Amino acid sequence: GDSPNQLETTLDANSNRIINLLAPVTLAEPLRLQDLSLVAAPITDSSVVGSILAMKATNFSIGNYVICKRYYADGELLDGLEFEIVAGDTGVDDGGSFHTLTNGNQAQLIPNPILNVKLFGAKGDGIIDDTAFIQACANYAELTSGAVIIPKGVFLVSSIIDIDSGDVTVRGVGNSSVLKMANAANLTSILIFSSGANSATAFDFKLDGNRANQTTPTFGGLLESQATTDTKFTRITAVDSLTDGIDIRTNGTGYIEGCYISNANLTGAKITDVKQSRVVNSTFINCQTSVNILTRGEDCVVSNNTIIGDNDTISITGIIVTINVAGLDTSKRVSVSNNTIFGCTASSGGGINLVSDLAARANAYCSVVGNIITNCRDGILSSNSKSFSILGNIITNSSIRGLSLSGCSDISVQSNIFNEHDNHPSASQSIAINSNASSGNSNNISIVGNTINNTTTVNSPVGVFVANASQTDVVVLGNQINGCTTPVSSGASIVSKNGGYVTSNTGGATINSGSTSVVVTHGLDITPQNANINIAWSENPTVDVGNFWISSI
Repeated sequence: GDSPNQLETTLDANSNRIINLLAPVTLAEPLRLQDLSLVAAPITDSSVVGSILAMKATNFSIGNYVICKRYYADGELLDGLEFEIVAGDTGVDDGGSFHTLTNGNQAQLIPNPILNVKLFGAKGDGIIDDTAFIQACANYAELTSGAVIIPKGVFLVSSIIDIDSGDVTVRGVGNSSVLKMANAANLTSILIFSSGANSATAFDFKLDGNRANQTTPTFGGLLESQATTDTKFTRITAVDSLTDGIDIRTNGTGYIEGCYISNANLTGAKITDVKQSRVVNSTFINCQTSVNILTRGEDCVVSNNTIIGDNDTISITGIIVTINVAGLDTSKRVSVSNNTIFGCTASSGGGINLVSDLAARANAYCSVVGNIITNCRDGILSSNSKSFSILGNIITNSSIRGLSLSGCSDISVQSNIFNEHDNHPSASQSIAINSNASSGNSNNISIVGNTINNTTTVNSPVGVFVANASQTDVVVLGNQINGCTTPVSSGASIVSKNGGYVTSNTGGATINSGSTSVVVTHGLDITPQNANINIAWSENPTVDVGNFWISSI
């Protein structure tokens, strides 16, 4: 500038790095960069110490500034361990933000928006308990809405790390940054963003539930968000949980992207009461349920995930969109799209499950589009659901059914491919339309333009099974049905123009005078129903017959 300036700095004599603020120096003219050494006062040797222990043992005066090279005397070099000496009892000695010296003064950590947990004493050696150090770092970050850095290492946790205020971000450097539950800690969670936190952001680190060495938890996730307005968990690895991997319970938004979750005893990713949630581009391996959108899930997207269940010792479900708690509203407007699901064998679930226990709380306006589902008990299973679409999925080798609809209404099943659903010990079904105890019949079901393939007729496979004719407006139109013992059962309302199965044809015959029956050759692969038959008089009878009807076919 052109006017006198105030310079308030001093330099480290060795590195020329600006380290603190001192009394102002008045400049008569603008300062040039090459003149900086003329006014910078060198620090004394006592301003740089080797460790926290050395700093606490030194009688620094109030107003001094101190740099610690390491936290522990035998530890690694750390950037950011810089302190100002303040009066005693200014703060609480928490081993991080305040340290009490031998002379009673305190060293106060100079504010830094990015805080490595090792600045607060965490070692990450997989041996010592780092819980208190990480919690102290999180508490400090809450004051500034800063970032908690989990560096490379294995950090043992014996009690829940709780972030309950501010806008704190927790981030690591990938899978080499590990928070591991200590043996027999039996925690419901490792890290929680709880009520009071404005947002929850975490990315690029690993959570290890150490499942083999835990016994008691029955709920909770290794990583949780509770009652925050905005949750973003990206590139998180969560393994070996006795409960859930990631658990988001909030009335705000929830976002899970690029995560890897394996061997969760309950759910990989549980989304409860969340509006506008996203579970995308993630991988789930051997989780009892991989993704569960539970109660009041609205405007949710479950997309581009890979789900693999190859552990025969547990019953596995891929994706559930459910409402089964009395008094709670339905899940609605949920899109399940472009997921790859393999080996989900749950007896009540399978690949994708849209389910409600009561018709009054039915899932509504959901879509299941473009998924690849292989080797599951049921490919897609839905009960008490309405107004949703099943479009463009490929479902192969289901042990029971490719698609099962029970007590559903206003459903479109279009352009899907069903392959090899013939493994059930009794009759297996590619598409099954059934009634339900709570909501009754399935009605207004359109099954249009699908391909159903079975290369064998083992166990009498059925292409489209409609449980009874009381289910109204079940239309089976324009499908290609191959290799099924029964292409379409008799309960469908309209069966027409299906390739590989003649359902559109005509035939006629005349009932002779005095007769009441006739054989009509029609060329159909199904027996016509009453509604398909038309009777017309060819001449006026000589005697009034009163009424006529079809008594049997």
